[in-house]
Amino acid sequence: MKCSIRLLIALSYSFPLLILSGFCLAESGANNVVFSVGTGIVVAPKCLGSEKLETSPIIHLSYDFGNGFLASTTEGVGFNYIHPLDNGITLSAGTTFNYQQERKDEDELKGMGKIKSSVFNRLDVGIGLYQHIVFHAGANITLSERDHGANYYLSVSIPVLRLSEHAVSIKSTGYYFDRKFSQTYFGVTNDQSIQSKYKEYTPKAGFGQIDTGIEWVYGINKRWSLSSFLGASHLIGESADSPIVKQKTSLQTYIVGIYTF
Repeated sequence: MKCSIRLLIALSYSFPLLILSGFCLAESGANNVVFSVGTGIVVAPKCLGSEKLETSPIIHLSYDFGNGFLASTTEGVGFNYIHPLDNGITLSAGTTFNYQQERKDEDELKGMGKIKSSVFNRLDVGIGLYQHIVFHAGANITLSERDHGANYYLSVSIPVLRLSEHAVSIKSTGYYFDRKFSQTYFGVTNDQSIQSKYKEYTPKAGFGQIDTGIEWVYGINKRWSLSSFLGASHLIGESADSPIVKQKTSLQTYIVGIYTF
């Protein structure tokens, strides 16, 4: 989710094991090892449903072992398997572990209490059709704070421009929130209602968010590249009806400069 920037702390949970596992298998993919660094900025809502936009720095550090194992400050740590078929179809499956920042008890959410930071696991499967349309389905499952629940997603990416230096794609993702996730991020308990200005609200599970935007990747040269995204996030269903939601549709954008060794 876009409620927070994924932080370097994500690496601390499983990076040592990933490094050991990755190097044990790295010999076969040694020529494909890729290390990149970069920095940029992201503009996104302070939290889901907030009318306040927050500008924050992005720190990009990524190590791809060339055998499926990866470690990244933006994508987390995990494994991704890609299997091309003879008919132009590509299958993929992966799992990563990452970190979700806490939601603080402040500003328009004063009295709601904070939502603790947590470690979550993303499970993802994908299918690419003839190097054009790519579909993904997956789940983001909270591990360290299980009462936060989980969300599930379906996404599609469609390339609209492919040149030697430029790649432009339209991306769209729909999210389904389970009951615990809906209650954690959009519900208002009786105690929260007393402490805050919001009326009690108990949302059910259901589709709650749609993200759509345009991604542009510019390969400046062999080493340098620029990655950017401009889009919007729209809350729907019972998530959008929550009394704590101040704005249903919010801007999301980022730009990152990356150097690949």
